[in-house]
Amino acid sequence: MKLYEFAFNRVWLWNFSLKILLGVAIHLPSQNLEAAAQKSKGVKKSSPVKSPKVQTRSKDEMPYSPLVLVQAGYPILGSVLAGEALKASKDPNADRFDRNWSIMFEVVKKRDFDLYIENLTQVLDGGLKAPTSFANNWYYFVGNSLAARGQDDAAVEQYKKLTMMDRYFLPARYQLGVLAVKAGDVKK
Repeated sequence: MKLYEFAFNRVWLWNFSLKILLGVAIHLPSQNLEAAAQKSKGVKKSSPVKSPKVQTRSKDEMPYSPLVLVQAGYPILGSVLAGEALKASKDPNADRFDRNWSIMFEVVKKRDFDLYIENLTQVLDGGLKAPTSFANNWYYFVGNSLAARGQDDAAVEQYKKLTMMDRYFLPARYQLGVLAVKAGDVKK
């Protein structure tokens, strides 16, 4: 690949990513462009120029910007954007949000992103089942969220749902031990 091809591809990708990130589509029909070109011939430099019409996306339409951000090297930002989309949705367990959940789980495995997931569980705690990408590991984050709110008994129930093959099994067992010491249930 030659240098100018590389530069062109980078600029095109940046522009494309920016449009997706903003979630904005600019519509300029060719008829309006021709009419604007005809009008601009007699326009003085001091004349105000109207900006193009901007149409934003609807709330239910999810741009793929979290995935673009993760692939561009911004995994935390992509995960935050995916989480905010889940917070804004009516049904975060819908199949169309599987990509958002998987992005967040991949990031939480590699980066220190636990506190955001715990905050997300507090916001979405109304009857939310474990996302498929998190599987049983979701209960660890729910347990941490409940323990932070002082609901220790409910947190213990959540920690006990993890099995030995889950990624957060040992941290959950540690939290169970901490809660047992806190409650004074430690046998000498």
